[in-house]
Amino acid sequence: MLSKSKIVAGLQCQTKLWLGTHAKHLGKVSAQQQLVMQRGEEFGVIARDQFPGGRLIRVLDANGRVNVQEALRQTQDILKEFANGSARVPLYEATFSRDDTIVMVD
Repeated sequence: MLSKSKIVAGLQCQTKLWLGTHAKHLGKVSAQQQLVMQRGEEFGVIARDQFPGGRLIRVLDANGRVNVQEALRQTQDILKEFANGSARVPLYEATFSRDDTIVMVD
């Protein structure tokens, strides 16, 4: 799955992108990287506070990773609810797929 982090890694160094995708076990998360991830989570909370009343689509597996297929299913189910007349609310981290491309919207 392509993410903002992977795009940045690829722009910095193609080897970094490859290793981050195919050999995660070789890398360690630095304190700086951990801080960046923590700030990203905090930003998400602030954004949800600015647009309250929405629905968070975040499905984690037993290892704490996003279950993309379940996130896709939940997003589609909620969009069907909207199409059937349910009140529309913001969707946080909605997930979409098209032509073998997956997008998880912040």
